[in-house]
Amino acid sequence: MQSDAYTDSYNCNNQIYSYDVTDSAIWDSDNTSIMTVNGTGLVDGVSGGSTNLVASIGGYTYACTNMCSASPINVGSSTPTTVQVPTSLELVKTTSQGAASCSSGSAGWSRYVLWQVLDQNGKPINVQMSVSDSIKIGSQNTCGGSPISGSATTSGSGQFSDHYYLCSTACVGGTCQTDASDTYTVAGIPLTSDVKSIGYECTSITIDGQ
Repeated sequence: MQSDAYTDSYNCNNQIYSYDVTDSAIWDSDNTSIMTVNGTGLVDGVSGGSTNLVASIGGYTYACTNMCSASPINVGSSTPTTVQVPTSLELVKTTSQGAASCSSGSAGWSRYVLWQVLDQNGKPINVQMSVSDSIKIGSQNTCGGSPISGSATTSGSGQFSDHYYLCSTACVGGTCQTDASDTYTVAGIPLTSDVKSIGYECTSITIDGQ
């Protein structure tokens, strides 16, 4: 995240001028274990939490004699900043579901859902991020086959679409049940404490019981 700093100065006619002092400001973070900032205001999140981002600058004020002369003053500002860490996914809605398009001799079910990435405080992270998931079959598998893991990129609002589907010969004139777990990695961070339980049947797919 890039931060910018501005300072205001008055001339001898009491007119105000705003200057971009991003590159000349002295940048600091009140807690570098949460967030660091370099000399140009570029912020890097280290861990989840809140701290203050501080910018200070040696500016100028003007006094009127026969002409404007400058004398240095110090101005500074701080801004509360929160570092968001991908922690969990919220099921926003099911966008579509119905009979899957399977090869001859198989039948099944398809479900598209929309996920929202949440931070450590349960708040949406509204930025674009890479996402991947890994699906593991549980102890029950009468449908046969293995679900396919995949990858995606979220929208600027931190949402992405996922597709769950089942194709099985057991679904042709019959039924089957398979349970699985789905683990996600968002922006390189594994959501190991947020494992989704998936239930596959010939005419339904449930996610965490929904």
